[in-house]
Amino acid sequence: MAGDYIEKRSMGYYVIGTGIPIDMIVYAFLNGDSPEPIRQSFPALTLDEVYGGMAFYLGHRDEIEASMEIDQEKLETLLQS
Repeated sequence: MAGDYIEKRSMGYYVIGTGIPIDMIVYAFLNGDSPEPIRQSFPALTLDEVYGGMAFYLGHRDEIEASMEIDQEKLETLLQS
């Protein structure tokens, strides 16, 4: 199951056992990358974890995109400081 690969932390959603946020998988996926190139970009991930991240995003799109918006706002605030 996709939920077996993703966990919610205080800073957002991450691939379990890694420091890789699901945002990174989602951005690559939305840019048209297939799972294999995404996996090559993140050698710490298995192909199953990439697929799990994509499936989790598709099943929880509103929640993940809301989290990604918050992260983008935090980034913009930091850059303006």
